[in-house]
Amino acid sequence: MSDINQPSDRVERDREPFLGPRKKEKSFGKKLMILFPVIIMVLSVLAFSLSFTSNNNQDTQEEYPEIIIQSEDKSYTFYEIDNGTTYLTGATIAGQEIPVQFNLDPREADSILLDDTAVLRALGASKIYMSFSPNSSDLGRIGVAVFQVSRILGMVYNIETVGAYTHDANPIDPNIPIKTCEDATNTIPVMVFEVDETSKEDKVILENNCIRIIGKDYDGMAYAADKLGMYLLDIRI
Repeated sequence: MSDINQPSDRVERDREPFLGPRKKEKSFGKKLMILFPVIIMVLSVLAFSLSFTSNNNQDTQEEYPEIIIQSEDKSYTFYEIDNGTTYLTGATIAGQEIPVQFNLDPREADSILLDDTAVLRALGASKIYMSFSPNSSDLGRIGVAVFQVSRILGMVYNIETVGAYTHDANPIDPNIPIKTCEDATNTIPVMVFEVDETSKEDKVILENNCIRIIGKDYDGMAYAADKLGMYLLDIRI
């Protein structure tokens, strides 16, 4: 079943009116210490990526298997690194090509359903709540998925992302807001990362301003997040 459907004694907070004390919302990176090792991992990969793309030596590039994906009238080149667990490509941002890595095998990207309206809603947002269940059995995998999308929204499009839970943790953490699809608005959508074992496919869909990233399992959820990241960078495969 989906993570967000687990029963809980929900404590209403981060909604008006609010009568109790609460701290000012912090940025996603400052709020969830769970993501600290993920940030270090991604920065390490980025450092490697920069050195890789800055080296024009043909022998160096031949060291990594090249994957060319043709999509409509455009082709995309990926390099398979880390024994096929990471795929490196380039994205054009502000007129410059920068390296970006994904865990999703680009040859498998077309198996993931993605609603284009979900991408448009994300890009039109002033702020996005990135929400998931604190009772998820693989918070590390969710952390990677959330960070993959957050870094693109923040670094490329300067869209604020705020970490949130779909229901209260145990014990309750008053610093983290509770946000579900019911809280999504046109300008401040909620992006929910969830696992639904009854789902027939991994997918990214939009439901009433709520962007749902759904996987049949945790790997599928992370791969769906990667596909959303690709589309946010106009890598449409």
